[in-house]
Amino acid sequence: MSFTDYPQAATDNAKRALKIREEEGTDCGTPVGWESARIIANKEAITEQRLPRVYSFLSRAKTYDQGSFKDEDGKQICGSIMYAAWGGDEMHRWAERTLENMEEEKSLRHIKSVEETATEIIITYGKAEPMEEAGYDKEEERAEAGELSVGDFVSWDSSGGRSQGVVREITTDGQIEADSGFKVNGTAEDPAALISIYEYDSEESAFVERKPPLRVAHLFSTLTKVDGAEVRSLNEVVEQRAYDGELKAAVEGRTVEGYASVFNSMSEDLGGFREIILPGAFSNVLDNDVRALYNHDSNYLLARTTSGTLELKEDDKGLYYRFEMPNTSYGNDMLELFRRGDLSQSSFGFTVEKDSWRMEEGQHVRYIERVGSLFDVSPVVYPAYASASSGLRSAEPKGESEAEEARETPTEELNYNLHNALIKLAKDEC
Repeated sequence: MSFTDYPQAATDNAKRALKIREEEGTDCGTPVGWESARIIANKEAITEQRLPRVYSFLSRAKTYDQGSFKDEDGKQICGSIMYAAWGGDEMHRWAERTLENMEEEKSLRHIKSVEETATEIIITYGKAEPMEEAGYDKEEERAEAGELSVGDFVSWDSSGGRSQGVVREITTDGQIEADSGFKVNGTAEDPAALISIYEYDSEESAFVERKPPLRVAHLFSTLTKVDGAEVRSLNEVVEQRAYDGELKAAVEGRTVEGYASVFNSMSEDLGGFREIILPGAFSNVLDNDVRALYNHDSNYLLARTTSGTLELKEDDKGLYYRFEMPNTSYGNDMLELFRRGDLSQSSFGFTVEKDSWRMEEGQHVRYIERVGSLFDVSPVVYPAYASASSGLRSAEPKGESEAEEARETPTEELNYNLHNALIKLAKDEC
């Protein structure tokens, strides 16, 4: 099934967007967006498969349409250009109406949500009901200029309902570009924010950062701040941090030890900010049910505090951990990775109970004063910090001068192959 009965005004909108691209050039949009503009401008048929994507994009992008292709300084407004490229308001209304008409059941009156994933678009239809019963009378408080800071947890309306994430970067005079290439212009009256998307993990009963990570751009006027207390009362925000350290490993012994966190150590750039964990941050969580995992993956359980196989302690340096590598197929494989020097980094999964933010040398720096929950410590492949360690303790410890110094950074290709080998071994066991 395909459609050509969309409004002429939608075609005119697409033509206007294409004209500015042809005459002036533009960095706005993606090849997919401009192909949609070409189809609409030429009045070509829109397939049943493309129609949900058109509606999904316009539902999201309406927020960024400012009604003009240029601002007062003559700079292009990408949100307005691409909204027109996909047909604008007229196409949005037509797409919604057409999708509803396609639904055979008379009781399903309106589109309730649209969820777009990498492989499919899911449209949920809601039954006709009074607007106040559907919750549409509840207005969210929008963030004002100056109200949000880097590190704040925020939510916003999306085509699939409410989305949420953590602010990573803010600008009041310039553009912020999302991972998709979509750009937002921030002003002093309505700043723009770069946000890491967090999703609810039912197993953790908490919000965790989306994997693979995805950063989106929004104006403050579209965001609602969710303070830390509210987040923790609903669902905690689980974060992960990884450290890179020099590994000295011997070929004998099965004891793995390292520091999952090192105090007073400046992290690498975590997406618009850097971070320091202060001494004593873990003092209240050492009795948590903590696991040792490979790469934070629960399929590769290595040890656990409640079973007595994982030792944790906080000392002057940081959060120390130690365990005996299990005698399993993936455990033995990991021992080989340690001995070869392919694994030398540590990480931990946690929630924050208390932190503070400072501006230092033009950078946002977050100081973590108290960790709320500690979920796991993990030897990992990729680091985010420039300190801490994970390694093997020899059955007969030798001096550092006699220990074999491992490579500091394995190649991406090698780690990819090793990780896939572990997955294959685990599947062969099942």
